[in-house]
Amino acid sequence: MTGSNYVYTNISPRHPGKRKCLLLSLVLGAVLLCTAGVVVYFMIGKDSTPHTIVYSSHDSRGYRALELPSQLRVTLVSDPASYIAACAVNVAAGSFADVGFPYGTAHFLEHLLFMGTTKYPGQNYADEVMSGAGGFVSAYTDSEVTNYWFIVSDHLKEALDVLAQFFIGPLITEDSIVRELSAVESEYKKGLASDLWSSHQLIRSTSSNASAFNG
Repeated sequence: MTGSNYVYTNISPRHPGKRKCLLLSLVLGAVLLCTAGVVVYFMIGKDSTPHTIVYSSHDSRGYRALELPSQLRVTLVSDPASYIAACAVNVAAGSFADVGFPYGTAHFLEHLLFMGTTKYPGQNYADEVMSGAGGFVSAYTDSEVTNYWFIVSDHLKEALDVLAQFFIGPLITEDSIVRELSAVESEYKKGLASDLWSSHQLIRSTSSNASAFNG
């Protein structure tokens, strides 16, 4: 595989009625773009800034910004010298979206999306596909966004479909809920000794109720 594509999309969670249409357009747009042999980067989220790409004049990669009829905003980055394909979906909801108790819901949902979908029900299917394509898949929950991403060296079209299904038809079964509660709790306990997370929590607990920290 040669080349790479980075796709930036803008889907606001404030308009859930448009969600299905936009996600289907995301998948369709990705499939159409991938036939050109480009690596893909996705971002789903609210963004009121102008859709402008700023890059160095010394950058030899190709860039293109576009907006699909579904209002899906896309940024493509093509690198013919690249031997890998990368894709990231950035959802405009993170830990700041945890309003009140229980905290950690955004991180918990991040885990659950990996636990199988309607089309691909296997709980480890995404990992198996990415690994089989010479890559891997991961995710992280930040304050204002949750990011899902993968890198592969082959089978980009299949990998894109697997990731897209996270948002189209997640299963979220009782078994996966119990399993991932333990996983999230384990990660939480691991972070208790972190000075970085302790300072973050201190800022949150002493901030104004009207701040982004507290919804």
